[in-house]
Amino acid sequence: MDIKNDFDNYNEICAVKVDISKIKQSISFIISNIKDYEFRTTVYPKYINFENCISIAKYLGSVGAKKYVLQQYKKVPGLNVIPFSSEKLLEIQKSCNEFVPTYLRGI
Repeated sequence: MDIKNDFDNYNEICAVKVDISKIKQSISFIISNIKDYEFRTTVYPKYINFENCISIAKYLGSVGAKKYVLQQYKKVPGLNVIPFSSEKLLEIQKSCNEFVPTYLRGI
């Protein structure tokens, strides 16, 4: 399941009002009913930072999630958004691991 941002900033990245309770229900359903799952966030520097990722990891850990994946944002031609360095993503991963098992993809 893709988690776009922490719950305080979800509306900004989606550009619409999002019913956060539905996202939390989906997370709970997945944890309770699906054996092999992952929650993931694409770390898009325009909207996602260290604190957002930690907030997501804390929530996932508090509800018993087994896997969180941080995906590297891939630069898109025409957009002036620079992906985080591998070192920065490793730093974020290390901190998220304190709350939920966290993995990296795309570095």
